[in-house]
Amino acid sequence: MNRTTSRLARRASRWLATALTVVVSAVVIAPAPATAAYDGWHAKWSFSDGHRWTFSINIGSATVAGSGYDDENIRYLSGTVTDASPQSHLCARVDFKEPAGVHGRYTACGGSVYFSHLDDSPSDYTFTLSIVATNSSTVDQSAHITVPGTATRPDLRASGVGAGWQFVDDDFYRFHIIRPHAVVLGRAMQVSNGPRWFEVNTYTSGCARTDLYEPSYDSAAPPWLHLRQDQVCEGVAEFGSYDFFRPVKVRSCLAATLMHPKGYLYTTWTHQCVSLETP
Repeated sequence: MNRTTSRLARRASRWLATALTVVVSAVVIAPAPATAAYDGWHAKWSFSDGHRWTFSINIGSATVAGSGYDDENIRYLSGTVTDASPQSHLCARVDFKEPAGVHGRYTACGGSVYFSHLDDSPSDYTFTLSIVATNSSTVDQSAHITVPGTATRPDLRASGVGAGWQFVDDDFYRFHIIRPHAVVLGRAMQVSNGPRWFEVNTYTSGCARTDLYEPSYDSAAPPWLHLRQDQVCEGVAEFGSYDFFRPVKVRSCLAATLMHPKGYLYTTWTHQCVSLETP
């Protein structure tokens, strides 16, 4: 990890701490009911240095946690999936896959199961944790997180780089994307099964763009529909959105000046993107 990446990672960590203080102080959260369905749910990944990373998902009675090692040639990962449901007919299942297909599936019923995997041509990995019935393939609840591949993205292999979401109570959750040159912090609230309200803040030392998407349920349309975007250079940008009943995808991209194949320079705002899908 070079000095520039290390310095930007430390700066991102300071931005996160400062911005979270602002976000927390700006809203008063009522105490969560003891039976909150999503209280404590989370999904996240983060790098601790130039090679090692961790990930975890919690959806109540099912959890998965693990760690990994990346370099330009391989991705090695290991973890444990745990079922803590008091109901004997429910189990916890984790699936992990690349865009090319499924690489692993492990199920724990009334305990924990260890897994490991080595990939010599890695790309993005999506981990999906589900609560399933023992006598069928029916999924009761699930959540997922995607850890981007770093074989061609060494900029992501830096301490503090990561992304995730976490429910504070049944109606309110926070999410973040931390990467070199940019930090995205957001929060969402939904009360009484009504529409959600989102607030998204982008902090950058260069030029960055943040996009918000919602899923499309039209088979003839793209899988994600673009809702809105905001871009900023060396500063802070904030936008809010309302009337969402669905999950959303947040994408953080950098601006870059590149050489076109025809020989001229052009600027793109979709360089080195990192995405996070929230529940």
